[in-house]
Amino acid sequence: MPTVEIDELEFQQNKNLRDTISKMMANPKSKRKLLEAEKIIYPDKKIPEIDEPNETEAALAAQRKEFEDYKTQQTEKEAKREQEDKIRSLKAQKDDGIAQLRRDGWLKEAIEEVEKIMDEKGILDPAIAAAYYEKQHPPQEPINPGSSSAWSFTEPSGVADQDDYTKKLFETKGDDMGNLALREAHKALGEIRNQRARR
Repeated sequence: MPTVEIDELEFQQNKNLRDTISKMMANPKSKRKLLEAEKIIYPDKKIPEIDEPNETEAALAAQRKEFEDYKTQQTEKEAKREQEDKIRSLKAQKDDGIAQLRRDGWLKEAIEEVEKIMDEKGILDPAIAAAYYEKQHPPQEPINPGSSSAWSFTEPSGVADQDDYTKKLFETKGDDMGNLALREAHKALGEIRNQRARR
């Protein structure tokens, strides 16, 4: 075989390259990368470390996948638990608020209207929905005793302008007061039941 002469610089470069490749081949991680690079350049070349499955690497990959799947499941469970806790908290808030409305004397029909407002407006607190309902349905103005429509038993003037109950009261001079009061009470109860007031 003929001898090839090389200069000192080229010799040193070749030596450094061989040393580097030797070190890389001695390390399992870098060795695999070198072999993968070689397979790219020479795809038909048989390289057992690349062509044949690495059982250790396959086992590690399976373990990594199993661990990632476990982490994903735990994250999903935690998110679901937090969501369920929030739903329970909101339901308890609603139940407590509705119970408070009942204690405050709200009627069933008015409470149903409050719940309808909560659903339609996306309001979570029954107290806020109740305040909105009250604003939309203000109580009727009470009769002002000082107004011109007031009457007095001591001053029977203007009887023609009084309501039917007052007229009959004056006509009977108080003798049929019990029956008249009972009829008036039934009439008032009927009116109250037909109103949409909360109390």
